[in-house]
Amino acid sequence: MARRDNLFLIAEDLSERKLVDVLKANERWDQSARTVIVAEGLVMYLPPQAVGDLFCQCAVVAGVGSRIAFSYIPSGADGRPDAGRWTGLMMWLQEVAGDPWIWSIRPEELGPFLEKTGWKNAPELAGTARKHGVEFYAVATKLTYSPFSKTDQSDARDTSKTEHSPTHGRELRFSSSPQMMATLTLPHRRSEYSTSTSI
Repeated sequence: MARRDNLFLIAEDLSERKLVDVLKANERWDQSARTVIVAEGLVMYLPPQAVGDLFCQCAVVAGVGSRIAFSYIPSGADGRPDAGRWTGLMMWLQEVAGDPWIWSIRPEELGPFLEKTGWKNAPELAGTARKHGVEFYAVATKLTYSPFSKTDQSDARDTSKTEHSPTHGRELRFSSSPQMMATLTLPHRRSEYSTSTSI
């Protein structure tokens, strides 16, 4: 398959360098542009602090009106990941495979968690509230303020009701592939381009 003209690859270990710093160093990335961010099958494998940091950094590098779509494992009454009656087996299998589930959250706690990291839960955009296999899917919209910056939070408002216009192909995608690739598709002026970053 021929390489697309709008595809740019950046080899970067995001455990060593922050996403914010990686993208700030890329002159093609416009932090004010609306972006669709996809983190499917990723956050359950990260430590709690890393999950919060990931959402915070995504809020910094994406413009107002951006969205983040992700999947997560719900927590049970004991605070551990809950896969229903197969929880014990699934936890064991993940441990044996070397990819244990580390982070989970109760669905009712998702909204407050997201707001602390610069996002607002938008279940109406997720299309469903049902569990898919052992995961829930969620969509959040970026708040117009950063709760971890010095911005006056009294001006906070969410963008979940912002006109849903296209994002011109700009996308930041994370996945839990063996190489943990993050694919970024972004616009630059009137053109588009993509970036892949290994994490």
